[in-house]
Amino acid sequence: MKSLDPPDYNDPEQIDPDIEGNTQYNVSLRWSTFWEKTVLFCEPSYYIQSVNATLMVPNMTVSNIQLLASPQQLPQEQFNIPDFESMVGSDSSKNITGRDINETIKQIDTTQLDNLGVTDLIGNMIIFAVGSEHLELDEYLNPSVLAASLDKAYGLLFALAVNSVLSPNNSNSDNTSGTIQGETNAIAVVRTLAIPLEVCLSLVAIMTILLLLVCWNRRSQLCKDPDSLSNVLELTQNDPKVPSVAKSAEQGCDESGLTLRNGRLRVSAWEENLPISATSTSLTISEHVQGGSSKNKPVRPFVMGTLAGATFLMVLSLALITILALWFCVQNRDGLPIPSRHPLLTQIVLNYLPVVFATLLEPFWTLLNRKLCILKPFEELGNGKARAFQSIDLKYTSLPPQLIIWRALKARHFLLMAVCGIGLSTNILAVALNALLDTQVRAVEFDGTFLKTSLPVINPFPLDTTSSDHLYIAAANFSHGTPLPAWVAEDLFFLPFQINATSPLGSVESYKANTWGFGLVTNCTKIDWDNPGWIAQDKGEVGSPQVNINQSSVECMRLWDTFYESSNKTNGALELIAPFGPNDDKATSEEHEICGSVLTAGFLRAELNAELEGVDSLVTSSQWMTCQSDLVTALYEVEVDNSGRVESYIRQSSDSTDISFAGNASLNSILSNLFLAFDAPFNKQPNWRDGTYEDSWFGFLIKALTKSTKLIDPSLPAPGFYDSSRVVEEVLVRLFPIILSLRPTAFVPAPTGSTIKGKMMVPCDRVFMSRPMFILVVILLLWNIVVAAAYYLYRPRPMPTGVADTIASVLALFDGSGLVKEQSVDRPWPEDWTFGYGNFIGENDGKPRLGIERRPFVVPLVDKKRT
Repeated sequence: MKSLDPPDYNDPEQIDPDIEGNTQYNVSLRWSTFWEKTVLFCEPSYYIQSVNATLMVPNMTVSNIQLLASPQQLPQEQFNIPDFESMVGSDSSKNITGRDINETIKQIDTTQLDNLGVTDLIGNMIIFAVGSEHLELDEYLNPSVLAASLDKAYGLLFALAVNSVLSPNNSNSDNTSGTIQGETNAIAVVRTLAIPLEVCLSLVAIMTILLLLVCWNRRSQLCKDPDSLSNVLELTQNDPKVPSVAKSAEQGCDESGLTLRNGRLRVSAWEENLPISATSTSLTISEHVQGGSSKNKPVRPFVMGTLAGATFLMVLSLALITILALWFCVQNRDGLPIPSRHPLLTQIVLNYLPVVFATLLEPFWTLLNRKLCILKPFEELGNGKARAFQSIDLKYTSLPPQLIIWRALKARHFLLMAVCGIGLSTNILAVALNALLDTQVRAVEFDGTFLKTSLPVINPFPLDTTSSDHLYIAAANFSHGTPLPAWVAEDLFFLPFQINATSPLGSVESYKANTWGFGLVTNCTKIDWDNPGWIAQDKGEVGSPQVNINQSSVECMRLWDTFYESSNKTNGALELIAPFGPNDDKATSEEHEICGSVLTAGFLRAELNAELEGVDSLVTSSQWMTCQSDLVTALYEVEVDNSGRVESYIRQSSDSTDISFAGNASLNSILSNLFLAFDAPFNKQPNWRDGTYEDSWFGFLIKALTKSTKLIDPSLPAPGFYDSSRVVEEVLVRLFPIILSLRPTAFVPAPTGSTIKGKMMVPCDRVFMSRPMFILVVILLLWNIVVAAAYYLYRPRPMPTGVADTIASVLALFDGSGLVKEQSVDRPWPEDWTFGYGNFIGENDGKPRLGIERRPFVVPLVDKKRT
């Protein structure tokens, strides 16, 4: 809109007749009689322009606009500009029918303008202009301010009008390309840690390649993998001297040695002429048993010892206890403080240290697994009844220890299988520990002190029968979910306390404190209507519905004059609600309050222009009720945001009807003045409707609240009492707190300096635990503890000859054994043979030996008591 030069204000003849006709001033009134004046003559222009608009979902509000082309004049055929200007600039919209009351400007509430001192209006644009800026009246005397306000208001009305006529389902509209933007979580890489990680990975890759090259080019004299006791024994090629020399070489008591050629072990000497003696340096059985050498004492690897086991179990238990304690603290303290503001230190503590713990577990379990793989065949042999597949044919050393889990299952070695599973699960544990702790921005409670603004004592309500603000607010909330005013919940109004958006702790997100909440409890009762079923009236009147009751010995009555505009025979509907009044012109103020504290509501159906003799219209059905109300209060813990809007509330006490009133206020006076606010806006010329549109506030609120036209459809009979009474009660209960919020003097002010204790919710970075990861970590740690305890309880007995973890030590166990000659290369042992590890007589020299032999030539080392 652009401003034009105004005519001479002192010459009435220069004033536009149309504008003059819309004023409420006398034509003879000179403009110069005003002390201060600002008159603008504005001409609107309309254009269409291609833009790139950014919309926010789900409300589809425009957050940004980027112009793509220059504006062009809006063609007349695309929008009916004359009708729009007539509607906005005059009162012609009062004749619009067939739309809900919120879609027309039929009843514009000017109460707020009256409060500002604006009593004379020229057209509706002043209402929208003042409402668009909320400035002081003196500021509108500035022509630029007034022009900007008019331009803003007119543009908003035009945008709403265009939006109402455009159809999103128009099949002729072209497809529009665009982009969808959204927020998502991203992985942030700490460069300080990424650099050494990249270097380490590069070194690992290089070393892996070098290792593969070395292994590929290395010559091997082995014909098969020495992955079992049988395969190692095959290297002797049935030569009994080989185990003897291996035993001597292991003990360092002989200068002879073994050479691998063409897959066979051969006895050799350091000097060519040195005679070979396979048995000259062997120890007797008594030396093994009595400890002739400290090396041959019964020993157990350190990692399988009691000290190592107790330490390992203690570490696992402490880790589990730590995880459980952290979970308890996180759940009860709404997270934990972050360890540092520096992201690198935070990531090290929360992610890397737990991963280091799991990473260190893996090599220790691998070591335990490896030792168990080596000792398991000897444990079976020590029992003296081991078959080949359970002992000397076991191939537990050919694969990484964790990967022999299937072989352990086939051999029924369940403890070994569990240890293999634990070794594999440490990788899962590392991943779970890495994702266990994370940081989130969470509102943390800090103690606060707030000033009281009001006491739970109700002042006399000022009588207000003109404002419809509460209806506009309720209509927007019921129909579109618009937020309620500050300190208002769906059915409660809370006494405000003073809040401050700034705090030494930082920006405050919300506030929480105990305050009193007030609500309305309404109970509607069905009544019978005494009027006849038909009413004969002239000039479009459908009679005057009247309801009478006796309230506390006072005769109360309510009468309406209703109208309709249709001249055709049709069905009509009407919804009425209002407080009663005394049926006596000389009634006292107390009787007025008694009657006014009770509401009556009615749902009527009629046949308009019934075309019956002597009957103009016929009332076909109705549903009437009276509604008794009471005020209730209770103490609530209320959380509000910086604007005072309620986010949550928890009742701290039971509801009470014991409410304190100030001055001459009483429950009846409060309710009667409150219900008068329902009466005037609801019942301005109640008109019968012939459609499901609603031109009355009461009917529209019912339609918006129920999201249905069932209760107001004129083609249907009047609704039943249950459905209609429930919605009437809900409308009243939800309107009550809205009305209280619009009356700042409804409660007695609190004494200066009165405070209440509460909480301030300040956004902070807090450490939280992932519930799935917590469950997974606890399960894995418990499994680690159980398997570790079973491992050290049922570990293999110590070997008198020490752990046979080399080829020489394994060959030494066959020294003097008949298995050296009985073995057939590439042929399995007989299935009925059993083997043992223990004492036997050497086949060549008849001396006692300690090693591996088949039954019955061996006395196994059966020890019923494990150590």
